[in-house]
Parts: sequence; C-alpha cells; structure tokens
Amino acid sequence: MRAVRALALVALLLEVSAVLSYPREAADDGVLSPQDVGRRGEASMLNDRPIIGILSQEVPRSLRRAFGNYTSYIAASYVKYWEAAGARVVPIRINQPRSYYRQLFSWLNGLVFPGGSAKLDVSGYGRAARILWDMAAQEPKDFFPIWGTCLGFELLTFLELNERRLDRCKSQNQALPLEFTADGFTSRMFSGASKALLKAFMEQNVTINFHKYCVSPETYRNTSLSRNYRLIATNRDWDGQVFVSAFEHRIRPVYGVQFHPEKNIFEWGEKTSISAIPHWPEAIQASQYLADFFISEVRKNRHRFPSAAEEHKHLIYNYKTEYTGLIGSVFVQCYLFD
Repeated sequence: MRAVRALALVALLLEVSAVLSYPREAADDGVLSPQDVGRRGEASMLNDRPIIGILSQEVPRSLRRAFGNYTSYIAASYVKYWEAAGARVVPIRINQPRSYYRQLFSWLNGLVFPGGSAKLDVSGYGRAARILWDMAAQEPKDFFPIWGTCLGFELLTFLELNERRLDRCKSQNQALPLEFTADGFTSRMFSGASKALLKAFMEQNVTINFHKYCVSPETYRNTSLSRNYRLIATNRDWDGQVFVSAFEHRIRPVYGVQFHPEKNIFEWGEKTSISAIPHWPEAIQASQYLADFFISEVRKNRHRFPSAAEEHKHLIYNYKTEYTGLIGSVFVQCYLFD
C-alpha cells in the first residue's frame, strides 16, 4: 500500500511540475512576454499572433452610387488573403492626423498597399502611404515588412523616386507565367519555393494582371530603383511591352508585385462573363505561397498593441462586408468606411 501511495505521490508531483513548466499562453493582450519567449525557446522569437494594416483608399463612383457616400474602402479579398496565411487585419483609414498613423505604425507588425485606382500623388491613399513609409524608413533597425500589390507596387516606386515614373500598359484580365531574372531564384521572395512550384510559376498562367500602367525595365535600370531593389521577374502585356512584375528591396523587408495573387483564391470576375483569373490547384498554391511568405516576414516584427481592448477596437471584425460583385464592381465583396 505504501508503495502504491508513493507512486501516486510521484505521479502527482510530475503532473504539477509539467503544468508549472508548460509554456504559458499569451497574456490577455495576446502577445508573449520575454519570459514566455525564454520558456518556449528560439522558435518563439517569431510572433505567432501577427496583425497587419491594410491601407484603404477613395471609394470609386460605382460603389458610391450603390451604397452611399462612404469615404474609403478595402476589397475583402485582400483581408481574406492575409487572414488565410495566419494574420489578422486592421484597416488603415485615409485622411487622418499624423498621430493616428504614428500610433498604428507602433502597434502593427506589417503593412499592405493594395491595388485599386487611386492617384499616387494627390489622394488620401498616397498621402497616408507617404507618412507610413517615412516612419518605416526613419527606423531602419525596426524590421517592418511592407507589401505592395498592383497599384501598391506602383506606389512603392513612387515613394522611392518621389515622382510618378510609369508607362502605359495593356494588361487587363491577362494571366501570365513569370519570367524570372537571375536574381529571382535567389530572392527572398522565391528562394523558399519548391521546384514544382517554381515550375508552375514559370510555365503556367498563375499570375493575373489588371493594370493600365507599369514600370518598364528601362525605368528600373535608369533610376534608384536598380540601386535599392532587386528585379525578380518581368512580363509582357498584350502588345508585347515588357514590364516589371516583381521586385524586393535589397535591404529592407519591402516587396512588390504588379499582379494580383489574392484574386486567384478570392475573386471570381463577376463583372464580366469571361474572366482569366486562374483558379486551378497550381494557381491556388502559387497564390498561397506568396501570402505565407510575406506573413512569415511579418511574424519577425514584435510590435504590439498596448491592450486587448485597443487591439479589438481596431480589428477588421468591427466592420461588415458588402456584396459588391453584382453592382459592377471588380470585387466580390468590399469593406466600406465612413
């Protein structure tokens, strides 16, 4: 009997010890403390609760006519795209005071400039982007990932050059494979892709383009873009004009693509009866790879909201989506902001 009791006592002590030594869950604010980091080891240096900001932009006329006089919007496909890679999203409003952007920058783990049709120089979209961009540039030791898609890609070049250096392109509803440069295969963006996935990127029409403007290789070579960015891939529009499809900053975690990876999974081209958006398995895998890559970068940032209440107040969950695909919008769903 004494032996049985002794064994039971040992088992109890082992159970208590296991509970005490097991990594604690995140605190109420959802962010690990330095003590948690130590307990969980080196892998816990990554932020497993990343939150990114997506910049909104002016509402197009079609949405205003259908839903009223909202001031800005974000296509829901961008939100769902990054959520599917394990991030949460905060909408960043346009035309706000600088203090608003400073606060969000200090709390967010990364930033996305989405596609759309806003002007780069005189829009609320462009002005807010400039403020956030300058904040990131002024803190070079702060690892703050930024991603630009289509218009957002063009915006990155505008922020770099301080001028609009775009050419006209005819690449509407055009699905293409990527034409990698030599740097493409060793780039941060694509070096983690499997051989099978790289083959899909190179041989299948897995990237969908919807743009009227583009950055030419000549503009890239003859400006500071070549000094600060690695050219990863190019493409040709319907007329055979070559344009830059993807690049990444040589030092900072800044990435841009002229195509729309989010559309492969979350947009269906309801505005037109014929859509070139690729939805086959390899196209989905290619799209998901890029989302996973960027969020893996975002996880390296350790910014945090000051409290759970502040975090919850800003999350996209506070807003509802509108079904915009049936009223002429190129987006199936949108978030609209007052």
